[in-house]
Amino acid sequence: FLVAYPSRGGLVLMHPSPLDLQHLDLPRTHDTPRSSLPAVEDGLADRMLRLGAHWWPSWTLYAQHADRLSSGTVYDFHFPPDVYVGHPSSGGVWVVRFSPDRGNLGKHPRTSLPQRPEAWNRVMRHVLTMDERCEALKGFGARFYEDIDTCEDICKTVREGVEEFVRFEALLGRIEDREYQERWFTAFHVGGRAVEVRDAVEDKRNRGWGCVLL
Repeated sequence: FLVAYPSRGGLVLMHPSPLDLQHLDLPRTHDTPRSSLPAVEDGLADRMLRLGAHWWPSWTLYAQHADRLSSGTVYDFHFPPDVYVGHPSSGGVWVVRFSPDRGNLGKHPRTSLPQRPEAWNRVMRHVLTMDERCEALKGFGARFYEDIDTCEDICKTVREGVEEFVRFEALLGRIEDREYQERWFTAFHVGGRAVEVRDAVEDKRNRGWGCVLL
């Protein structure tokens, strides 16, 4: 993990590739100590977000849900997506997003975003430059933006990262609700007609995000 601690609190984290570390001007052979200067941590956090990282309020909350995700719990749109970014030397930015879910979801998973392709690791571990990464991302269906400031698929600042997490906070909380969880899992795995996912608790009137098959 690469973790930055912005001055407004929380943390920004990502699984960096050697190319990511090079782009961030960080060493690839040893860990970098946390800076004592808030401006340095803020700058690193912003640059990480522009590479597809996410802001979380605490490591505990992230680890709690990441562990469930890695153990096979299907989150789909309840968990921030995997975001991969390429910054070509000619300018602009390439971005592709995948479902955070891994494992055997069947031949036709009903995730709101596509799953990471089987060839992903084989291709991406061979890219040596950002331009090579951009070509690879293009082959995996990435979208190009001429101006990164117009790209809504990534956060450019910690403030935007916090705002993004607010959209996921309620969804992560719903996964904690046993009744909602059972309805969601049934909806995802059984299939049928399309309906909106609503909170299973009667006294909550807010509608769930997204559409699944029941």
